[in-house]
Amino acid sequence: MIEKILIGCWPISGDFGAFSPRIAEKILLKAIENGINSFDVAPNYGNGFAESLIGMVFDGDKNINIYTKCGNHPFIGKDFSDDAINNSFQQSLTRLRQERIAGLFLHNPRDEADSIKNALSCIRKIQRNGAVNQVGISGAKNFDYSDLMINAMDIFQNDANLLHLDDIKKKPKSKFFFARSPLATGILSGNMTPITKFSIQDHRSDWLFGPRLISLLKRVDKIKCILPKNLSVSSAARRYLLGRNDIDFLICGISKPKHLNDILNDLNLGPLPKQLQDDLEQLNEKKFGLTDDEEQYRY
Repeated sequence: MIEKILIGCWPISGDFGAFSPRIAEKILLKAIENGINSFDVAPNYGNGFAESLIGMVFDGDKNINIYTKCGNHPFIGKDFSDDAINNSFQQSLTRLRQERIAGLFLHNPRDEADSIKNALSCIRKIQRNGAVNQVGISGAKNFDYSDLMINAMDIFQNDANLLHLDDIKKKPKSKFFFARSPLATGILSGNMTPITKFSIQDHRSDWLFGPRLISLLKRVDKIKCILPKNLSVSSAARRYLLGRNDIDFLICGISKPKHLNDILNDLNLGPLPKQLQDDLEQLNEKKFGLTDDEEQYRY
């Protein structure tokens, strides 16, 4: 099951606060040592820093699988035009020190369907030229992609966690589904409290505070109530997703060597018992029994 895991590189990019390249290198190399050789990244993670870090650490190693994105450009913003996509991809290859990568996603497009189809056509051309194996979309949360051409995608990525299961049900019938944010940007880590504050360098400082944070943590408390006492929320969150047959890959962001150890431990333990999986799904379907602050909960 270890082949199902990708290391998500956003947390080591600096977008969650200042981060040591030395620690990031240690994390990446430890992943390889433990049999995890697939990595998910994007040009705008740390304004190119995450891709450059991978390039520096692995220096063109062809035995690793790299998935990156295009369309969301450092210092510029969204642009899914052909020129922007092609330029972005070439810059990514340069930073990654690779001639070919495993996968290329359009990064969270929210444009009209025709615009997204044109962008998919563009990355298909990149694929036919041999620089990428699979192409698809890294979806925007709660955006409906069902009108897109099914055959236009090999791979699809979106949020999937115990607080947000809707996009698994709505996923296009693509060949592979990548579930990202299994701990909901740390909300399911078990480490947050209603008074948690993030540094100004952490992107969560812009949106995860006050009533929204309190509302989300109420839902985490509901999850805790149905878990065995010896099972942490973070472990339950990962093992639940590992047990779903409709999830092909799980992108786990890590910022400490301990996080990698936790993932390896969850792999050894395997999926949750079926009854507990069902209970967690029912809790989600019933909106955790909390509907009075549902608008605040959306994130």
